[in-house]
Amino acid sequence: MLPFNPGWLSLVILTIGLLSTRLLRATAQKTSAVCFSEYSWMNNSKNQNPCLVAAYLNGVCFGGQFTVESLPPGAEYSCPSGNYANACECNTVTYSLMSACATCQNGTHVDWPAWILNCSTSYVGYPESIPSGTAIPHWAYQDVAPSGNFNVTLAKAVGGESVHELCSR
Repeated sequence: MLPFNPGWLSLVILTIGLLSTRLLRATAQKTSAVCFSEYSWMNNSKNQNPCLVAAYLNGVCFGGQFTVESLPPGAEYSCPSGNYANACECNTVTYSLMSACATCQNGTHVDWPAWILNCSTSYVGYPESIPSGTAIPHWAYQDVAPSGNFNVTLAKAVGGESVHELCSR
């Protein structure tokens, strides 16, 4: 049997405390953006607006922590650059969600070529695993590459039913 050493006990308690704090750390996807009611069709099956869904998808590349801020009228979200030019942002689904997020606040959105300008790789679809707690509306999967832009009219025609719900029928 090893002799009792109070220093080791303190180290063990400290290590357990630090590990438990890390394990219990909550992930947070947030948005301060509020969509106008005429855009409620953009909400997913969990009644989350496109801004919150985009926060969930972007959070995958940032340890579950991501906030999509609200926009003043007429403003647009900036294109991904630096650490933000990653797989979570450089894809057609996040682009469509962020474009819809701007639209539903009476903002504007950049076109797809501008959105991916700083991306080393861009993806059609969402290349990561969809995080639990959200669902991607079907309209967010529209292929924006041929037209180079998010099409609100097409998105509304396609509808907001989530893809995983369509596949489970």
